[in-house]
Amino acid sequence: MTRSGIDGHAVDTMSGVTAVHPGGWVSQYKDPKEATNLLQQINASPDNDGTLQESVRNLPKQLVHIDTGQTMDTTSMTVDERQIPNGPGVVIYQQVLTENGWTKPTPAYWLSAADDGHPHTENLEQFQDD
Repeated sequence: MTRSGIDGHAVDTMSGVTAVHPGGWVSQYKDPKEATNLLQQINASPDNDGTLQESVRNLPKQLVHIDTGQTMDTTSMTVDERQIPNGPGVVIYQQVLTENGWTKPTPAYWLSAADDGHPHTENLEQFQDD
């Protein structure tokens, strides 16, 4: 991902970005080179048993705020863009084991596009899909 200034010139470049989210957050592989290598292997030959795809899914990931550089580990989590109480934002879900042995996505915290970027843990039930 390349950020441009208002004059059109490149300001910054980030590799390994997989998504851009509200509030200046981006999803990124922690090791973009490793992700690139695995994706090239997948493109070069069939991954009949799915081991390479599983390796890509298990790579460490993070949210990065493009202005502050703040990072949050999102490995094994899902980042979902949602409407939150004060406008657009993201909700981070983790997989939680239920009593019947299944896993269920459960909100861990949310980030608002309208505040200082600290993780909110209050009122998480509003993001729980039953």
